[in-house]
Amino acid sequence: MSNDFFSGIKKVSLKSDDKQNTSSRRIEEIDISLIDVDEINEQLYGYEDLYKIEQSFDVIGNKSIIYVYERDNGRYLCYAGNQRLIASRKRGERKITCVIDGQEPSKEERIEQLIFMNASRTPKPYYIAKQLSEYEKVLRSKGKNNVTAIIEEKFGFKKRMQQRYKQILTLPVELQELFKYDGVPFLHLLEQCTKIPAGKEKDFLSAVKNTVGDDAISNECIDRAVAAVINKQFQTVAYNKPQKGSQVFKQIMSLPYSEDDIIIPEKKREEIKKQVEQLRKYLDRIEDACK
Repeated sequence: MSNDFFSGIKKVSLKSDDKQNTSSRRIEEIDISLIDVDEINEQLYGYEDLYKIEQSFDVIGNKSIIYVYERDNGRYLCYAGNQRLIASRKRGERKITCVIDGQEPSKEERIEQLIFMNASRTPKPYYIAKQLSEYEKVLRSKGKNNVTAIIEEKFGFKKRMQQRYKQILTLPVELQELFKYDGVPFLHLLEQCTKIPAGKEKDFLSAVKNTVGDDAISNECIDRAVAAVINKQFQTVAYNKPQKGSQVFKQIMSLPYSEDDIIIPEKKREEIKKQVEQLRKYLDRIEDACK
């Protein structure tokens, strides 16, 4: 089963009273201090990609537009663009362009809207589990009894697979973190997590991170981490993963590749100069290795 939660999603016809009334939409510049981040969005999708947005701001500037609801207390709730809002705050921005989309709906309506609004995203296993769990609660709040069948019909997950995903949320929180990786073989990881002795969760988490290769968790590194913890050979099994060139030469790699003039922000020039010298030496080593 793919980690694409919505790979087999069918078109859903919402009732007329579930549709957003767009006639009252308006666009305004709003003080960032008056806008609340939606905690539901973080629970369902996470903010692990926030650094990508921050890097884009460094290269092309902040051109963010976010979508908000009006709250009864005079504040606003962001329902689309939470990571852009957070990145703008970190940069010290005072205002941000907002599409104001009416009054804040109920929590259940927000959850359902977020899930269907983000159907094109490919969540990691942990967030698939969160979405399944939260959508199940929404269905039950509407008095639905056959929730498993409804989820299978809309998202293509058989009953057994739904159970396996939701099993992630029963693990100790340290182990749940591992299911936030891209491409993690989650069924194998789920099985191996049952072998970890109580109190050894953090050791297992560290062992996996120290044996991971190419920024992806494989079956092999999971098995090695299990052996490290169970056999108390953590230090001998673990090894230091070499950094990728994109990590070492991060500032260079963030520059746009263009035939036009290269423009480098003043605050980054010294760091980029150092990386250029380091890259020249590394290119010589690569050339020698190719011979």
